[in-house]
Amino acid sequence: MKLYQDLYERINWFVFLAVSIVITICTRNIKSVGVSCSVYVLFLMIFLMYSNKIKYLSLIYVIFLLYFCIFFKFAPDILNNYKYFYVYEVKDSYAILQKGPVKYFIWVGEVKLAVGEVVLLVGEAEKISVNGNFWDFNFNQLLLDKNVVFEIKDFVISKTIPFDLRYCFFKIANKSNDLVKLMIFQNKTQDQLYKNLLSINLTYLLNISGLYLYPLGYFVQKYIAKNNKKYTKYKIVIILMFGFYVYLLRFPPVMLKVFILMAFKWFERNYKFNVSRYSKLSITWIIICFINPYYIFNVGFIYSLIAIIFLKRIIDKKTVNAILYNLLLINLLFIPLQIYFDYKIYWISQVQEIFLVPVLSLSFFLCVFFWIPLFDPIYNFLYKSLFEITKIFGEYNFITNVGSVGYIYLIVYYILFFVLLNFFFVKYWKKIFTIFLLVFSITGGVVSNQIKLHQPVIEMLNVGNGNSFVMKYKGKIFMFDAGVGLGANQSTAVNYLKYIGVEKIQTIFISHNHQDHYNQVDELKETFKIKNIIYNYDGIINYEFKDIKINIFTETFNSDENDNSQVIVLKIFNKTILFMGDATSKREARLLNDKEFLKLTKGQVDLLQVGHHGSKTSSTKEFIKMIKPKTCFVSGEKRGKLQFPNSETIETLLENDCQLYSTSSQNSYRYNIKTSSTVKIKKEFF
Repeated sequence: MKLYQDLYERINWFVFLAVSIVITICTRNIKSVGVSCSVYVLFLMIFLMYSNKIKYLSLIYVIFLLYFCIFFKFAPDILNNYKYFYVYEVKDSYAILQKGPVKYFIWVGEVKLAVGEVVLLVGEAEKISVNGNFWDFNFNQLLLDKNVVFEIKDFVISKTIPFDLRYCFFKIANKSNDLVKLMIFQNKTQDQLYKNLLSINLTYLLNISGLYLYPLGYFVQKYIAKNNKKYTKYKIVIILMFGFYVYLLRFPPVMLKVFILMAFKWFERNYKFNVSRYSKLSITWIIICFINPYYIFNVGFIYSLIAIIFLKRIIDKKTVNAILYNLLLINLLFIPLQIYFDYKIYWISQVQEIFLVPVLSLSFFLCVFFWIPLFDPIYNFLYKSLFEITKIFGEYNFITNVGSVGYIYLIVYYILFFVLLNFFFVKYWKKIFTIFLLVFSITGGVVSNQIKLHQPVIEMLNVGNGNSFVMKYKGKIFMFDAGVGLGANQSTAVNYLKYIGVEKIQTIFISHNHQDHYNQVDELKETFKIKNIIYNYDGIINYEFKDIKINIFTETFNSDENDNSQVIVLKIFNKTILFMGDATSKREARLLNDKEFLKLTKGQVDLLQVGHHGSKTSSTKEFIKMIKPKTCFVSGEKRGKLQFPNSETIETLLENDCQLYSTSSQNSYRYNIKTSSTVKIKKEFF
């Protein structure tokens, strides 16, 4: 009984309720209904144990659980027969519609829609599924994180009706100045200033947050209202107006959080009660989760959570020291998150922020008066100034691509951070350990990823019906083709190389002039330093790098470009690796009569890139029997008329005892050259 009472008194139940709700939301990704229900039952039992003491909080959790399960976890299309949809969000090429709490996605094409309209729409709704590579930006995952559950296909819109004030609000946005669109209407689509800030990882400065609102409120309170008691009392009117503005913008989480905290502060001051910081923040996030539970999957939530738990102001008698220590603390806190989400360190972003915040603050303050036409020249000047400043910052920024770090790395780091910040009371050593943590946060990810780049492996990336193979060797990167098939992410090779911490590419071999083998080259050139690119028409027949010896068999006279593919024989560690490009059976027949090729490959191919994505036009029985490949990689998928790999090809490879691996639009594979072992490429925890 005493333990029961102690637990009740020690637990902050608002925090517990918030944590319970967040964990409940996280069950979205658990496919097993039994496991999900076990989590719900556990929390229900805890709340029931203390129901006499916290009956209102227990009721709130029960209501949330029902709300979450009905409208989010299982998301049935309960209004299936209702054909009217609310236009929730409109982008250049797509729109998000809403029917009840469930959202729907459509490609708009030539259809013109506006936020705030209601449309009469008939079409076929299909559940959105997530696929693709884990290192890529996944658009479908973004939609699901917004509770966009269905895509409507083959639709017909027969009627549009302006419905609410959002319609008028966003119509005004379309006629506004670029700066006003960005600052007041938060319209970031295709905005060049936004893109500049994105390149230096400072887009969060465009969010209307406490960074701008609290100084503005302080200024009004002290110099305009002059601490007038009536202003303090009726300030809630201004806060509610801001809340209505948040509603018009569709409840962006950062602004919603600021609105709730401002309202809290007003109630505390006028009704003379105090709520602890953690209780206040917990109630704030409970309200946000009721509005949209999937806000917790927003990057901003992770940053906010880390700041709430760890951020403390360091005080020093010397102002300069205090600024430097607090700047160091912010870097220590957020650099690991930068690495985790962006695979990069932006070394001077915080310094750039110091220069940008005053200009952005002034811009926001002036944009409040956007309805006065005389301000337009000022807005244009500020927008151009900000554009030029951020452009220069982007050109002279210092960024290091360090690659991905795992969950365990982050967890260990923040445990150490918490311990050092709270339990080392000696001021001098506290600073020393803080600096040590900064060094650790930077070098930990860099060193581990760079070590992995020295492992001799060949990786087949999932690029649909295309070819992109990556070879790592002694810290150098080689690529054999750099293309993706129709419908695949055209940045997937770039994203993967960023993910593993690559900054330079030694050599790219492009087998032939078909887009699915080279359509990523331009972006690779823009992103990385590339020493060599060798095309089939270059006429190069030999290439060496340290222990690597490559023979290139080329033809350029064929009318079928597939047969002009580079056929590459790579020798390393007494292993033979053969890349066939898209060479067909005709080319294979000529290779069988090439003495040099037979000498290099006959009965000794350890790894084969199967020609033409496993098409039946390649990989003849005679050819496969001659080279006797031990491991076969097929980069292909079954999409429309292109059904790769072909069943005949699979049969031929298996008959010759080849261990077959196909991407099949789902998997990427890693072949260890030394051990001849193959594994799936998976997201790593450390």
